[in-house]
Amino acid sequence: SAYFPGSDYWLSSTMSNDLAPLGVETSGIVNPPVHVSAVLNLVRRDPSSPQTASFLHRIYPKLSRWMGYLLNERDPDGNSLVYIRHPWESGMDNAPQWDAVLDNITVPSGSIPPYHRTDLNHSNPKDRPSNWTYDRFVFLMICARNRSYSEAAISASDGTGCPFIVEDPLFNSILVQAAKDMAELALLLKPANPTESKHWMEVASRVAKALESLWSDELRMLASRDMRTKKPLLSRVIAGFAPLLIRQPFPGGPPSYYDNLLRSLQSPATFWSQYGVPTLAIDDPRFNRRLYWRGPAWYNMDWLFLRGLQTVGSNATDTVAEGLLNRMESMVDESGMREYWDPLNGTAHGTNSFSWTAALHLDVFCE
Repeated sequence: SAYFPGSDYWLSSTMSNDLAPLGVETSGIVNPPVHVSAVLNLVRRDPSSPQTASFLHRIYPKLSRWMGYLLNERDPDGNSLVYIRHPWESGMDNAPQWDAVLDNITVPSGSIPPYHRTDLNHSNPKDRPSNWTYDRFVFLMICARNRSYSEAAISASDGTGCPFIVEDPLFNSILVQAAKDMAELALLLKPANPTESKHWMEVASRVAKALESLWSDELRMLASRDMRTKKPLLSRVIAGFAPLLIRQPFPGGPPSYYDNLLRSLQSPATFWSQYGVPTLAIDDPRFNRRLYWRGPAWYNMDWLFLRGLQTVGSNATDTVAEGLLNRMESMVDESGMREYWDPLNGTAHGTNSFSWTAALHLDVFCE
């Protein structure tokens, strides 16, 4: 297989008790719910054509079921924040906030099948997660697979569930934006569905309010929470700024911590570096300029913040947005469409000709 883990590892069609489709092999995890925002972006490009109406009619119910799965299956304590059950689901694979959870996972000998890391075929091993970390990634995969991908079994709090059950501010902030975009899509349906639109705005407000519980006075940003220990995962990481990606108007009004996030982001000693926003505070002892999600800047994260801040319209947010725009332009101008960058000197790392960097660069600079 050109990619690990492939379908032969997930076994979703045979080990999910029919939760996964039988005819199409899938993974056993999710990623942040950017799908809704992507669909809305497409619909806005040609909102009045019959083809767009047909597409939206076909895709809206699927998006609704996808959102319903997250909201209904991934919130066992009913606090309106959904959990992730694998670091890969955050989109930030080896980010340091997961260390406290992964460090407490023991991988018994023989508990995971042999595997080959194809990611090392394309990147310098120094830029990638360690084998020790990957063993825990695979262990969590097998843990979910052995429970037939049942969220109730995976999140069970009686000691039989899986060890990584985390409320992540980035995933949940993207969920807020997705709910807002579902509300807009409901009004673009033909005929429009204002009842559905109201429902999705209520969801957005409820999740946005719940995000306030992740605020850390110590970090001056949001922090992920380990649902197993009920403790925050205290690391100054880029996910702590996640509410900045939510486009205005902010559901229920801007949170009290919004201005604090802006100030923390603009600190040159921690996050306001020359080449994009680092994924870990520069002054953190674990900061590594080239190691994946433990220091480097990623174009997609800067884009998320840029698009959120551009909708606010205040002098403070406009200043930050302009700074991000200049940094994003420098990253690509000097290195091309790369995967991620050293935030201090702009050295590019990871894969060449990285498609999401190219797509987002076109979105920002070629509108």
